[in-house]
Amino acid sequence: MTRFGLLVPHFGLEADQDLLVEGARLAESLGFDSLWVRDHLVFHPHGMEGTDRTFIEPLITLTYLAGRTEKIGLGAATIIPFRHPINMAYSIASMSWITRRKFDLGIGAGTFDHEFEVLGQGAEDRVQMMKEQVLIARRLWSGETVEWDSERYKFTDVDLKPMKYYRFARGKVEIGADRGGEGERGEVGHGFGCSRLFAGRTFTMRSGSRPCRQNTEHIGP
Repeated sequence: MTRFGLLVPHFGLEADQDLLVEGARLAESLGFDSLWVRDHLVFHPHGMEGTDRTFIEPLITLTYLAGRTEKIGLGAATIIPFRHPINMAYSIASMSWITRRKFDLGIGAGTFDHEFEVLGQGAEDRVQMMKEQVLIARRLWSGETVEWDSERYKFTDVDLKPMKYYRFARGKVEIGADRGGEGERGEVGHGFGCSRLFAGRTFTMRSGSRPCRQNTEHIGP
């Protein structure tokens, strides 16, 4: 079964509070499966997106739209690893808990160097950083109390509570296509987020029940 979601206008010239709500409610009434967001820290639009640098934080956007709709699912493609993994896991768990919505999470290494250079992370191997963040987050989302000791991250006695209503990504983590993410999909994720479909000025995300390639393996629950 193929599911279709809609990338909402939380960035660029079309970013508008009323349009976000109207579009989300219309998508739900038309039977779309989910509402989707992108992720940036310092937004520089792609050429086909114009020059407006407006960008509204993605998880805040989804939380707000969940409060203005009935039951439509939520999705992010892709969250990029400029956050500390505890902060990333905490924010996503909190959003999922408070909205009580099914949530599809895509994670990618990011396209633009400048978003990491402003944090002093310009020299980082972002694919490996993404991979490590996914491994940490999955353990936290499982309810485990986590201790971690690597060159990037060191911490002990960390867990996430409450988790009562938390249902993460229908059990799936999708790895994005940017910066070699496809090679990591089987090692830390369940699928590969492979396409954005364009229809005029409307961005439509395809959220399929099957990954682009089959027989992937994964680490974690």
